Amino acid sequence: MLGTRRGFSPSLSRAFLERVSSVLDELSEARSPSTSARLVLALGLIVNIEAAFAKGMLTPLLAVVFGAFLSLQVGKARSWLAATCLALAFSSVVALPAFAAEQLAERGILLVARSTGAAAAFTGVVAHLGWYGLLVALEQLRLPRSALMRVALTLRMIPTFTRDAARMLLAREARLFSRKRHYSWSVLASVVGDMLLLGYRRSRALAMAIEARSLGARSARARFRVLPSRKLSQSTIAPVALALASTLAFVSSM
Repeated sequence: MLGTRRGFSPSLSRAFLERVSSVLDELSEARSPSTSARLVLALGLIVNIEAAFAKGMLTPLLAVVFGAFLSLQVGKARSWLAATCLALAFSSVVALPAFAAEQLAERGILLVARSTGAAAAFTGVVAHLGWYGLLVALEQLRLPRSALMRVALTLRMIPTFTRDAARMLLAREARLFSRKRHYSWSVLASVVGDMLLLGYRRSRALAMAIEARSLGARSARARFRVLPSRKLSQSTIAPVALALASTLAFVSSM
């Protein structure tokens, strides 16, 4: 029976939806960071770039410590650790060919360290600021209006496209009369093109709707209420010190 068979796509879609829901809960939570949002984002970008292009192991390690400290400040260490471990797993799989060759093993280790360090720093910043705090920090840094709106709409569109993808997968899998798993993989691949077309149509319609309801070029920027920057406190010393240490390690390894 098609209704009772256990396919690949339903379990995949269900797990993916649950994971997206948990990510939305983490990022959408309104929080007041203990330090300036603009300062945290600027330090995070610096540490992230340095970790991504580091030539030694110390800079990625300091990036991990930086992200861990930011997540611990707001009690989000568990979510930060899960995202960091996921980045570590993916980068390790990508670096497997380098590990297989002895002369490239060192480069493979450095690749994993770079990816994990950059992901840890970025996740720590997002966990510390929250999604709205990240938008406020980008607004304080004078991000262009078009780029700010794209960032603001990204997270809101993720669950919408996830539900659309799940419906497409379940509908196409229901038309299969075979229990073989490779058919489910082909169905999964066939959804990609339709999702790209759907995304283009939806983004264009959304952009036209926003433009039609805006009174001018500056009105969209007013959607985000820019909060006054917090004064620097003792909690700022540790992130700044870690960022400086990461910069020194990055420069010394060049």
